[in-house]
Amino acid sequence: MAMVTRTVKTFKAQAWAIDWVDGEPVAKLIGECRFVGGHPSKTDARNALKDAGIEVKRGTEIKIDEVSSVLYGMDQETFMQYAKPIE
Repeated sequence: MAMVTRTVKTFKAQAWAIDWVDGEPVAKLIGECRFVGGHPSKTDARNALKDAGIEVKRGTEIKIDEVSSVLYGMDQETFMQYAKPIE
């Protein structure tokens, strides 16, 4: 029987401020948070950081790392019983 699957990933977003000290670049961690998604963008990460109460100003460097991945699945018959069409 066919399975319907979905991978849900957890990501860590970090906001970094880049500054110059004696002509050398220095990175300072502003904050970090975790969020769930499929294929995150920097906009997703910025929104997650904002939701976590971390101010992300223009020019802030955003780093995204995958923390975990879980594959969920159910048989197609059960899926069809619970799924709603999206139009």
